[in-house]
Amino acid sequence: MNKKFQALVEQILEYRWKENPVEATYSGVHKYDGQFENFSPASRKNYHQKLTQYAKRLKRFYSKKEKLSADELLDLKVLHSSLETEVKYEKEYQRHLRDASFFPGFVLSGCNVLIFRDFASPDQRGKSLLQRLKLIPAFLKLGEKNLKKTKKIPRLWTEIGMETVLKGKLFFKSTLPEFAEKVPQLKNSILKATQEAEKSFDSYYDFLKEKILPMSKGDFAAGKKLFDYLLANHHQLPYDSNDLVKIGERVIRETLAELEKISRRIDPGKDWTEIVSEIRKSHPTKENLLSFYQEQMQKSHNYLKDRELVTLPENEKLEVVESPVFVRHLIPYAAYMSPAPLE
Repeated sequence: MNKKFQALVEQILEYRWKENPVEATYSGVHKYDGQFENFSPASRKNYHQKLTQYAKRLKRFYSKKEKLSADELLDLKVLHSSLETEVKYEKEYQRHLRDASFFPGFVLSGCNVLIFRDFASPDQRGKSLLQRLKLIPAFLKLGEKNLKKTKKIPRLWTEIGMETVLKGKLFFKSTLPEFAEKVPQLKNSILKATQEAEKSFDSYYDFLKEKILPMSKGDFAAGKKLFDYLLANHHQLPYDSNDLVKIGERVIRETLAELEKISRRIDPGKDWTEIVSEIRKSHPTKENLLSFYQEQMQKSHNYLKDRELVTLPENEKLEVVESPVFVRHLIPYAAYMSPAPLE
């Protein structure tokens, strides 16, 4: 083990968690659970400079003189690439400056994770939740300030931002009051902070509708150059965008051929689109949708386990729950929240 390398890695991780409190919470680091990130241009500039310095220090460890193990070399490659990619992506794509949905979505996610995950007692999580709720008005004001300085704002992002605000108000009216009941000594404080946060959402919605939507004429596409960079450096894939198009077209052809083949077995007299339309009519009701999902996931679990197709960790479990109200307009089916690696 290279102690210098390990010490630098620990330093970088600690710095990133401190500067990215919501990401830290999702990772299982809870020292910063009552905070939000600072997305002011000046703060992000300092953050980028610091990450760039760390990336340069990491680069030295590629030398054979450092004698890193195979695992350390892999960690080096992933971390070094991650830092460089984070800086480049944020500088060029600028979601914290151009995306009107970024700020409301961010605070909702940062509060929801404290409610959804039971890494600590409700009282402890409630205290952190209260701190974050109190920060929401100022956080959204910073979002307004950032958007005012930007011209290339995609209209779609602004429309999503407005819808996220409306869905977020449902979160304030349902999810937060339900959690507040679990922490009687914090209940009144949480409900008061929730009301103030909701007011700031109303103000932010009006700001988007009146000021930002009329000027939202930018493009959300990353562009081929940045997209290819992300494929190679973030996703570590040996493909560029042209390769992905070819792969996608091939998969479409193969899938259509398979659909036609199977449909002939089911009913030779019908096109596959007709059969799919009929299948769609068979679905669970709204009332038993969640239990249906839970049953189907358990069947899949049993199938894999009984046939020993994969090795499952001890005491593993998968909870199937309703999607948070503030993401249902973006994720209409289902999504997976991975467990915190450090919990």
